[in-house]
Amino acid sequence: MFFYNKGIEVDFYVPDDGLAVQVSYSIDNPVTLEREVRAMRKLAEAFPVRKAVIVTLDEERIVAEEGLQIEVWPIWKWLLRR
Repeated sequence: MFFYNKGIEVDFYVPDDGLAVQVSYSIDNPVTLEREVRAMRKLAEAFPVRKAVIVTLDEERIVAEEGLQIEVWPIWKWLLRR
């Protein structure tokens, strides 16, 4: 299932797990990073989010934003975890 509210979209949300997943080719651009993080924050305001992930082509890091910790995974590593 996805989340959409007033122009804010999260690609995947699994309510039973509290898992939110965004997919973006890259979040190197500050504008793109802000858009993806803003969407996760908006979702967390409406629903419980226990794990937030942004899947990218090749980036890996943790983004801490207003009490929300977002894991950034390269697609190959994320797929191997499944």
